[in-house]
Amino acid sequence: MDDDNESKVVHRRSAAPEPEPEPEYPTGSTVPFPYETPYPQQIHLMDALLQSLRLREQAEKGDTGTCGSATSASGTKRKMTTRRRRASLIMLESPTGTGKSLSLACSAVAWLKYRERMDLMVVEDDAVGDGEDVGVGGGDDGDDSTSRSTSASTSASTGTKGQQQQQQQQHKTGIDWIDSYLSPEQRAAQDRLALEKECQRRAIQARAELNIELKAIRDRLDRAASSYGGNTVGGSDSRTTSKAIKDARVRNVRENLARSAATAAAVAERRQRRRRGRGGGRGVGSVVVVKRSRTSSSGRPGTCSEETSGNAIHDDADYCLGDYNSDDNNIGGAASSVGFDDSSDDEGGGRPSSSFKGKENWKDGGKGQKQKLPSELLAGGKLDGSNYDPHARYKESSSTDASSSSQLHPTVGSVQPGSGVRKIVYAARTHSQLSQFVGELRRTAWGADLRVVALGGRKLLCGNKDVLGPKHRSEKLITEKCLDLQKGKSGKSTAVTPTAGDKRKSTKSDAASTSGCPLLSSREAVSSLAVHVLARPSDIEDIGSLGKASHACAYYASRGSLTAAEVVVVPYNTLLSTQARAAVGLSLRNALVVVDEAHNVPEALRSLSSSRLTLPVIKAATEQLAAYTRRYASRLAGRNLFYLGQIRRCLSAMMRYLNKKPVAVTLSSSNASSKMLSGTELLFAMKLDNLNLFKILRYLERSRLSQKLLGFINHGQRSAEQDDNADEGDDPDFVSKHVSSLSIVQTFLSCLTGSHREGKVVVEWPDDEANASLHSRGALQHPTFRYVLLNPAAHFTDVLDEAYAVILAGGTLRPFSHVAAELVTSSDADIIVAASKAEAIAASSNDSFVSAISADITTFTCDHVVSSSHVHTTRLGVGPTAIKLDFRHASRTSDAVCDELGRTLVNLVNVVPAGLVVFLPSYSYEAHLMRRWGQTKILEEAKKRKRVYREPKNSRDVEKVLEAYSRHAVAVGGGGAVLFSVVGGKMSEGINFANDMARCVLVVGLPYPDITDPEMQEKMKSLDKQFKENGGTGITGQSYYHNLCMRAVNQSVGRAIRHAQDYAAVVLADARYSSDPRIWRALPKWLRGDDAFEQSRGGREGFSKAMSGLRCFFQERRGD
Repeated sequence: MDDDNESKVVHRRSAAPEPEPEPEYPTGSTVPFPYETPYPQQIHLMDALLQSLRLREQAEKGDTGTCGSATSASGTKRKMTTRRRRASLIMLESPTGTGKSLSLACSAVAWLKYRERMDLMVVEDDAVGDGEDVGVGGGDDGDDSTSRSTSASTSASTGTKGQQQQQQQQHKTGIDWIDSYLSPEQRAAQDRLALEKECQRRAIQARAELNIELKAIRDRLDRAASSYGGNTVGGSDSRTTSKAIKDARVRNVRENLARSAATAAAVAERRQRRRRGRGGGRGVGSVVVVKRSRTSSSGRPGTCSEETSGNAIHDDADYCLGDYNSDDNNIGGAASSVGFDDSSDDEGGGRPSSSFKGKENWKDGGKGQKQKLPSELLAGGKLDGSNYDPHARYKESSSTDASSSSQLHPTVGSVQPGSGVRKIVYAARTHSQLSQFVGELRRTAWGADLRVVALGGRKLLCGNKDVLGPKHRSEKLITEKCLDLQKGKSGKSTAVTPTAGDKRKSTKSDAASTSGCPLLSSREAVSSLAVHVLARPSDIEDIGSLGKASHACAYYASRGSLTAAEVVVVPYNTLLSTQARAAVGLSLRNALVVVDEAHNVPEALRSLSSSRLTLPVIKAATEQLAAYTRRYASRLAGRNLFYLGQIRRCLSAMMRYLNKKPVAVTLSSSNASSKMLSGTELLFAMKLDNLNLFKILRYLERSRLSQKLLGFINHGQRSAEQDDNADEGDDPDFVSKHVSSLSIVQTFLSCLTGSHREGKVVVEWPDDEANASLHSRGALQHPTFRYVLLNPAAHFTDVLDEAYAVILAGGTLRPFSHVAAELVTSSDADIIVAASKAEAIAASSNDSFVSAISADITTFTCDHVVSSSHVHTTRLGVGPTAIKLDFRHASRTSDAVCDELGRTLVNLVNVVPAGLVVFLPSYSYEAHLMRRWGQTKILEEAKKRKRVYREPKNSRDVEKVLEAYSRHAVAVGGGGAVLFSVVGGKMSEGINFANDMARCVLVVGLPYPDITDPEMQEKMKSLDKQFKENGGTGITGQSYYHNLCMRAVNQSVGRAIRHAQDYAAVVLADARYSSDPRIWRALPKWLRGDDAFEQSRGGREGFSKAMSGLRCFFQERRGD
């Protein structure tokens, strides 16, 4: 009988189709590319990226072979020893204009598609041949197939199925109950594999349902595009006009589809709400809203209460603290379970209003069949297969960590449970860079069907005019207005006039569900908008226009689409801040993180991780805590009273310290008296050295005191309203009423627990003159604690811990050792050593590209795609009258130097055709030159040949100035235009000055930072100490200071050359460019050409020769 059964099993297995072979791993030469012949630099960059990810995959499998090698264009290889680490660090430097963004988009998406196919391939094959039986000896066959599918080829197979079957037969006794016995370990493994298999099946089904819905939308858009014939012949202008008309047609169809879908989703939601109301009681149609446990007056956790309304009325008992157990105990009960959604304690807003909470089962009325609504299509727990509800994290204990949830909820691709599909997360500094990358994604082979979403602030995505207000309203105040509406604190009408296509009507049920903003009146309408956002790659403008057309909130729709998005485009602040990622629901677990213009990351980390605590905030926290203690003193346990007393002691000590201004202090750059201390020194100065800040911070976190204090204060001031006309967002000391003052104190205290190497505390007191003019912009108004981060590496660790790999890309990334020293902690000193070696190899090589590839760290650098004959570099040490061009801080404001620079500019205006961009060291120097040249009439001389434009001080005026400048710079028959900008300013990065917009770039001086700045001095000391501890590897403080300057210069120079056929002249006006070989070597090789450093000729002959060379260069190029 056993033999017969076995023959049946074999027959059924043989009937199953052959498994599909594994897809081929992509390489730089096999990645689909929109152009038939990409630049060699693009192929090598993609190859380096994909090879590094391949080595990362092999390292996960436990391969012990050679992990990598250093390779140059000449074929030279050097072995590199590596070890397994949390995430691969990939540093790719490619000059601006070499197609770096397109190369990153193609290779990253190709890798993502490969990984997704590998994640689901085996399950798809198994699902076809599901008739195979599991062996009675413990299910080895199932173990083999399922383990390979779950790990997605990240764990090695222990043997073939035939060998396993033979071993099973040898161990059979013929006794059924013995042969079927499984040990506890085997049963646990079998259950786990079955769970993982079901996880993948669930993910396949959910993704298929989402793709069906998206395909229907895309088909409608494709039909709209194909129905417009347009002009296929004619000049380039007519083809451009035809394309614009076609794009506008498709855009209108897309907006109409989004509007119709949002209307249908809102109607379905209202129908379901009415059905629940008619059901009554707790029948099938009713939904019970369960409030989380409360704390009774005795301090013990209360029981859950049930209500049939989502709008709970809170009394002050909701904000009373529960029992706080010992620090060493797991306080999953009282202290954490009493958490209530009093308010989002961050300006990001976290979740939307109460109508967005919870998960409901929707059914199609009449048929009784479950209908997939947009919110269900986007359920992250379905898409990743875990069946995990992210909203449950608000109900669970705060001590529950992510690792435990991952073990309970296995996911496809090992992503965070509930986060959806594996992602590429792209981050850049400016909005234009983010939009440019979305455009590059559209050009890839997967562009039409790639699910892309861009995250932005409310100022860019909000469609409520009452919230947006005037154009000058800041992001902070817009957030404040939005949260006010969600919490029903504004009685002001915010109705939006519906268009003809909007057939929704206001009902009482709508009023009950909305929080005050009409764009958030329907949860399913917002989810429907999120689905339509994913139909085509969408940037911020696309999402905003869809939101306005559908009358749904684009801000929350972009967040809702994160679970299904394959590519997420975010600004630096969202990527680098752990709190911001948690607020929007973005997980980096096993994601491929791409950071463009990565040389800005250290400074962005310093800005995000610094903390500012003013005296008014401390006073507000003290008063609120005192009122809270008076209200609940008789109901709080002794341990709570003890910690509240410790917190009040901290606040009182900080107030006393700020109120007493010391005599011996230095003058800071903001004309305020200041002193710098370490965190330990400050605690001793405030006489708080005997307090255990770690225990206090642990108490604040677990008890959620700041959130409860905020809820208590808002509950007592429910009728207080803010002046709608006040623009508090422009005040640097502005604090949102949706943010607890105690949470700001908590953030500052957590900074003090760091080591003295991570940062320092700057204490500032305003001068009497500042107090006399409190409304002066930029002046310090109150005594302030300011924590300054010196070493950002510790705050970049969480990104490296979560991500699969981190790609740092840019045109001015070198020296690699500089980047590694800023972003890698001292515990990973071998990474810094490897970066230093790679930098030495790149500096000594004359090849067109140099790469050092390994599983831990990869570096790549290449030359520009432009020919050397298209670039002309000139160094000017003197001007037309032989006066030395010395732009050091002590001499650059002298009349002689300013006038000589003016005469140089007039000569350049007469030689350079079209556009001329001038980069100056600072805004103050730019203003000084304009005043001086206005007095000496030099500016009038320049205006006779070209229009003159200046970089605006306000960011919102940049586009207007650029448009006017480009119009006159490229005008045929005109004299062109001059644009005065600042190195490191708004136009020195992310702006495309292609072709006639910048035929010449004039860089004036060397923008070295202020070396007398105490923060700069502390940073340089820290790097010197780290350099010595690492045995002479890494970067010294002086090298860091020099690299900051030269990186800014290289960024400004890179604005000119944007493609292979472009050409431009680069004029470096400062005597130090000609006298210091270190400065010359810090310029990129494509800019230096084959010229070795040599002292330039001085006097008038040298200047005349330089002008003659420029004139010949432009004559040759204009004649081609």
